[in-house]
Amino acid sequence: MPTNYTTKINFIFFNIGLFFFLFLWDIKFNFYQLRFVILLPLITLLIDQANYEIKKLLKIILIPTLILFHLIIIGYFNNYNFDNRDVFGILFLYLIFLLTLINYKNFKRSLSIVVDIFTILFSITFIIFFFILKVFFHLIVMMDGSIERNLYLLRIHTLH
Repeated sequence: MPTNYTTKINFIFFNIGLFFFLFLWDIKFNFYQLRFVILLPLITLLIDQANYEIKKLLKIILIPTLILFHLIIIGYFNNYNFDNRDVFGILFLYLIFLLTLINYKNFKRSLSIVVDIFTILFSITFIIFFFILKVFFHLIVMMDGSIERNLYLLRIHTLH
């Protein structure tokens, strides 16, 4: 039976997962990728018995199943052999649809929160970057008076 506590935890997990899924999609550590954090709300969704309604689940998996059939048909005509990456991608697609459509009531609010957090973090990082860059540029200018050489050194140091 879902409680208010479970709903709050699910909302927090969904926000964290949505943030990682939207903005940290491509950060990878070998097999582990930060996009998989969106699967975190599955923990609380498995506890909730209301999510086990067959009609609701069939509606949710309809679109990914159509995409799966399309992939199979195209793969057949193009003689494409499916590998583990394709199977995991389809499984990931099913889980994303499941999580998003079960949490559709909170999705708009979650999206607003996640975009606000990203905007704040990006702005802070941007300001810190330019503060560090300005300090670094002043140190180079103080060491040598020639502006051209300093800009060249600045370009080299920012690329590494």
